[in-house]
Amino acid sequence: MFWWLYRSPYRVEISSKPWPIILWLQGGLGASGVGLGNFEEIGPLDVNLKPRNSTWLRMADLLFVDNPVGTGFSFVEESNLFVKTDEEAATDLTTLLKEIFNRNESLQQSPLHIVAESYGGKFVVTLGLSALKAIGAGKLKAKLGGVILGDTWISPEDFVLSWGPLLKDVSRLDNNGLEMANRFILFNNFCIKSSLKKIKSIFRMKHI
Repeated sequence: MFWWLYRSPYRVEISSKPWPIILWLQGGLGASGVGLGNFEEIGPLDVNLKPRNSTWLRMADLLFVDNPVGTGFSFVEESNLFVKTDEEAATDLTTLLKEIFNRNESLQQSPLHIVAESYGGKFVVTLGLSALKAIGAGKLKAKLGGVILGDTWISPEDFVLSWGPLLKDVSRLDNNGLEMANRFILFNNFCIKSSLKKIKSIFRMKHI
């Protein structure tokens, strides 16, 4: 797995308040954390390699990962090693954290905060549980500070069904517009579910 770690130049050593490290996970599914989160959102340089004044390095060390394998520069040499579930992705990420943290005593003192947006919210939850189990078993030498979900896409159907009422509440839709929006959303959800069933059946056939 490809990862990029920044140690903050703003780091302050206070024994009562250890300097944190943030693991940033992108959504997508399959968007590059190293490319998007790093250069387009919170890293020290923007896409033009100019300093970003709002970088999160001002408050933490930053760790970006291209996750899951097959994303960005993360790759596998055998196709059967591509992950098929969020839990498998969490296992890969936990293995990566072991490699990074278990050999770095400095990082072990920093509380690890796992942050994500969009579909990455699912990775945050599954990785948080996986990492916590590994820490408890003594296999991962890290301190889990918490998980943070930002505009996460963890329940698409619930999210999109809330858009119509929200737009009506802020006077962007009238009753007719709300009815049309809800009909469109329900039809869209039906199409997505039907497509997913077909994709899953094709996937099962290929792996028989």
